[in-house]
Amino acid sequence: MVGETIRAVKEAEAKAEQMLKDAGEKGKALVDDAKREAARQQDEALKTARQKFQDMEAKSQREGEAYLQMAMEGAKQDIAALEALASGKETEAVELIISELV
Repeated sequence: MVGETIRAVKEAEAKAEQMLKDAGEKGKALVDDAKREAARQQDEALKTARQKFQDMEAKSQREGEAYLQMAMEGAKQDIAALEALASGKETEAVELIISELV
């Protein structure tokens, strides 16, 4: 009976040792999986952030070009108005000079 008890204790110790070993391996596998998943999520977040930045950059470029085009049109209109005003003043100046000479 004592022999059976000793054998039972040794079997229980062996099972407990195997359970600890299995738990350690399973824990390591879980940690490795978690690290891989975290790296994947980090890569995905970085990819998403880069894409958002590129989209914002392209949008800013388009808006800047549109603003520049609008400013150029406004400047052209201002130039045309100033040229028309100057042309009218030139005629007035010539007429004033002629009237002064006569």
